[in-house]
Amino acid sequence: MTRDATVIDIGDMPDLARLARQVASDGRLRVLREDGTDLAVIAPAREPRPTHGRRITAADIKATLATFGAWKDNVDTERLKRDRRELQEPDRPPRRL
Repeated sequence: MTRDATVIDIGDMPDLARLARQVASDGRLRVLREDGTDLAVIAPAREPRPTHGRRITAADIKATLATFGAWKDNVDTERLKRDRRELQEPDRPPRRL
């Protein structure tokens, strides 16, 4: 549910409540149309994505940033590019390492 959405209680609107239950059960959007004009879309409410019980902290971000460049001086990038190009050439047999 978006933060800026207006909540409307449909308990006293049986037709709309029935339609909302259908959308929730099958997960398919419905377009409300009047005189050939699309007026609104009814979509199933989505639960927020799970964070697996944990929030990302500044320490998490710092640890991730510290890994950038970790392969520097450990991988010959030019050889990696050359090997990759060779493997992508369709008529050439792969080179044994």
